[in-house]
Amino acid sequence: MDKKRKNVEKLHNPFKKWLILTVSAAFFLLLIPAVLIIVVDPVFHYHEPIKGLSYPLFNDRYQNDGIARHFSYEGIITGTSMTQNFKTSEAEELFDAPFVKLCFPGGHFKEINDNLERAYTSGNEIKFVIRCLDETYFVEDKDTSHEEYDYPKYLTNDNPFDDVNYIFNKFMFSKVADVFRLTKSGEASTSFDEFGNWAKNASYGRDTVLADSVYHAPLGKAEGLSSLEEEMIRENIRQNVTELIGAHPETTFYLYFPPYSIAYWSDLYQNGEMEKSLKAEEIVIEELLQYDNVRLFSFHENTELTCNLDHYKDKTHYSDLISSDILLWMADGEYEITKENAEEYLHNIRSFYTSYDYASLYR
Repeated sequence: MDKKRKNVEKLHNPFKKWLILTVSAAFFLLLIPAVLIIVVDPVFHYHEPIKGLSYPLFNDRYQNDGIARHFSYEGIITGTSMTQNFKTSEAEELFDAPFVKLCFPGGHFKEINDNLERAYTSGNEIKFVIRCLDETYFVEDKDTSHEEYDYPKYLTNDNPFDDVNYIFNKFMFSKVADVFRLTKSGEASTSFDEFGNWAKNASYGRDTVLADSVYHAPLGKAEGLSSLEEEMIRENIRQNVTELIGAHPETTFYLYFPPYSIAYWSDLYQNGEMEKSLKAEEIVIEELLQYDNVRLFSFHENTELTCNLDHYKDKTHYSDLISSDILLWMADGEYEITKENAEEYLHNIRSFYTSYDYASLYR
């Protein structure tokens, strides 16, 4: 029996060795890409960029968290696609401070605020935050966030165990290859001026903006906000904008309402939503001007801009030239809303946009 057992064990030994070698080889094949992802770190999850390597900036929702936590800066440009054409090089010259750009196309207030909170864990002395406040997101629940996106939550939380989704990720390994490819070509890392900038690929003008639009008479009587909607606005602004402002008096927050085009205002007029929009803006202004470290801007009074569709690729998105102007206007204090002029400002935009001949846009 002992002899038979030994013969069986001899037969099994080669199989065991083969199994061990195969498993070991598979483990190391998996380990090598994982180590490269950790070391190179293409989305800056663990550390800042390695000197001497060139990094492509390829996706805001994958890279913004790492940029916020690991880069060195004193100023932040953040917001929706309305801020993607801003150039940090221009902001740095105007505000005399190094900037990063953390944009979230289609981002709700909570998503943007969550990222700003992460930025304040970075150890940087944040002197300036430039942030757009899209009025299209004023009237919504304070916890509305980014569920509609394929969001990499494993990159934006502090749970080390779900990092397996990052380090064993074929897509991320391809981004490591992109780093080496960009470095080998002698190209520099993507600049924040370029990051997310869509201006060069856009078409502008009346025919583009109004391509699918037809004018119709207003749909019924214009109605204002309900008490529930008013409370929703205040909760949204307080949780996702002013709470952070109050917690960081050392930072000056340059906030602005994006200058949507006259075609956007036309939609408000035709759909009976003008009163809601104007009242919502009034509430937001009231909430924001309670803070001494807020500088609030609106460019709705610049009707030479808003009524010239040559500056727009659609009803809301303006060109990179306007983005440059906005930075300059904010640095110079033009179009600023203060406690002293807020009432006059609201009167002026109400007077202009409620009496405009919108039918003339479509002739």
